[in-house]
Amino acid sequence: MNIAKCIVAGILAVIAIQPLWTSSALADTNSAIVHVQATVRPYLQFSASQPSGSYRVTVADIRRGHIDLPQALTIQMKTNIRDEISFDVASGGPERVLLKTTGGLSNAVRMAAASPATLVSQTLDMRIVLPSGAREGVYPLQVALMPTAY
Repeated sequence: MNIAKCIVAGILAVIAIQPLWTSSALADTNSAIVHVQATVRPYLQFSASQPSGSYRVTVADIRRGHIDLPQALTIQMKTNIRDEISFDVASGGPERVLLKTTGGLSNAVRMAAASPATLVSQTLDMRIVLPSGAREGVYPLQVALMPTAY
């Protein structure tokens, strides 16, 4: 029985001392190398608004061949894409729609996000190039935007 008591006492002693061995061993290894890989999917949220859904054609407009509409289109976008986004504009009718940008008249406008998840807004003047055979009247202004990332 004395041997059994000695064995039990020895096991209890090892169990009692074991946390001290473990904590001192962990204290020696306080750094580790961790490799992390993440994939961030690109996203683009945009909206466009027109203060007017129609335009009026007069005899003077027909002679000139176009109508200039100030502040006719506002584009807002939020993206995590670092490159410029090009918005091509197209008309839903027989007329041709051009945007007035800093570089002149164009059927596209480029916008860049200042930083990810920051809302960027740009208001543009528009030129409606009238089709041949245009007549006086009020016509719907239907504009489509198609974004392209570079």
